[in-house]
Amino acid sequence: MRIFILVILLIISFQSLTKADDIEDFEIEGMSVGESLLDYFAKEEIDEIKDTPWKDKTTFYQFYSNKNLSNYEFITAAYLINDNNYKIHEISGRSKMNYKECKNEIVKITSQIESLFNSASKDDKGEYNHRSDKSKESKVRSINYLLSNGSLIHVACYNWSDEMTKKKGWTDKLIIAMASKQYVEWQKNKAYK
Repeated sequence: MRIFILVILLIISFQSLTKADDIEDFEIEGMSVGESLLDYFAKEEIDEIKDTPWKDKTTFYQFYSNKNLSNYEFITAAYLINDNNYKIHEISGRSKMNYKECKNEIVKITSQIESLFNSASKDDKGEYNHRSDKSKESKVRSINYLLSNGSLIHVACYNWSDEMTKKKGWTDKLIIAMASKQYVEWQKNKAYK
């Protein structure tokens, strides 16, 4: 009987460790990578917003919304342009936040991520200049977690210069995003080329 209980405990432990590296178990506003946007928004609502903020305009659409959210001010979700099922490949939660406060917040957030995804490879990017600001006054503080299946969790704080805020209306913010392997590869190889 003891051996049977031990075997059951080992199986349960192995399953929870396996699940810990499944990006689809992580949610932002109740939504996960791999799910359909149609489970959360009407097709007409999604089709109204077919943004392509990347240089590559042929692969993904980005949807965004600020409706019925409890944790973030707005969310974005990316899905393949030719996908009639609107499968989510990337989702992010975004909130306005003072840069100093945000940097303290990502310490807490990354601690939680590391406890959930204990085998993820951490890539701490530190603080760097944002590529959109030619003056090099806008800063980003980011940390990425690459999971064994190639998917990614991204946590970042943005500190926009006064010029970028005035010119584009961009404000300092916290972003938490998760993305499928396909989206990660596209971002690296095609999105901005």
